Amino acid sequence: VKAIVQEVLKNSKSQSQYMDNQLQAGYDGGFFIRTPNKAFDLTINGYLQFRYSYAGAEGQKPYTNYNTSGFNFRRARLILSGNVFKNFIYCISGDFQTGISGATVGNNNAFAILDTWAGYKFSPAVVVRAGSMLVPFTHVEYFSSGTEFPDFAVAEAPFDPVRSDAIDLEGQIIPHTFNYEIQMNNGSTSQDNGNVGPGGHFGNRPAVYGRINFAGAGRISDFNDSPDLEWHKHLVWLIGAAAGYESQNPFASFTPGSTTAPAGIGTLNGNLTRFTIDAHAKYRGFAFNSAVYAQNIDSAPGTSLIGTGHSSLFETGYYVEGGYFLVPHK
Repeated sequence: VKAIVQEVLKNSKSQSQYMDNQLQAGYDGGFFIRTPNKAFDLTINGYLQFRYSYAGAEGQKPYTNYNTSGFNFRRARLILSGNVFKNFIYCISGDFQTGISGATVGNNNAFAILDTWAGYKFSPAVVVRAGSMLVPFTHVEYFSSGTEFPDFAVAEAPFDPVRSDAIDLEGQIIPHTFNYEIQMNNGSTSQDNGNVGPGGHFGNRPAVYGRINFAGAGRISDFNDSPDLEWHKHLVWLIGAAAGYESQNPFASFTPGSTTAPAGIGTLNGNLTRFTIDAHAKYRGFAFNSAVYAQNIDSAPGTSLIGTGHSSLFETGYYVEGGYFLVPHK
């Protein structure tokens, strides 16, 4: 009997080691299934944001009666990401958001595709991707995959292209300190021939965007969260800048950056040029974020803004926000 027991234990240990060499599972920034050498990896993430919101409109008619309120899932996301044969990378994500009409993601109880792309990592400095992804312009979109303040600053909304179908080149020139991203895409998602929502399919508005980030102290990844969740003992800061250009879209219905054309303004469907610069800092529970935006939108050739006689619209915006953890990390 003793010999049989020893043989069973020996065989069990051998089989366990064999399985460990084939597959691993656990939690590391997300639930994962991977091979020991990480050549094949699948990470599963998800999060939700449930809230009650009230919006009161002010101004001249007809906007005075546009107050809205209610409960909604602002975000309810499932994210699958990882790599195949080590250097082939991928991400598949979607949202079950059930927000009020006009929300920037989801489609009222329908599952909407968000960041869904595949790519190849030649080196840390050269990564190529293709698919539906965030446009590298506003820094606030980096917070959408981390922890954020209660909501994005309202001032960034007219300048944020959000997502689009794209080909993307990115990389780290100085690891963790200086990176870049250059992208060719279909243009602002809210402007794609009435196709409001993530993806920007068939936008007929060819565009190019580029962004750089420089962390003068700390790491770039320290700023994937809006607050100072880590409670940095030493000051860390980052500055970023971005620019974008979208060519004329003769089929566009609304002004880029908005889902409805303001009454009396008319349709602006010409070329769009935009710039931004932002700065961020964190220290012992304090977090500060700021940005300045500027963009110029042209009307279609031979047309002008209704009631103005002007052929272009120049807009600026900015925000400054801060937060503090009363209890570190909590």
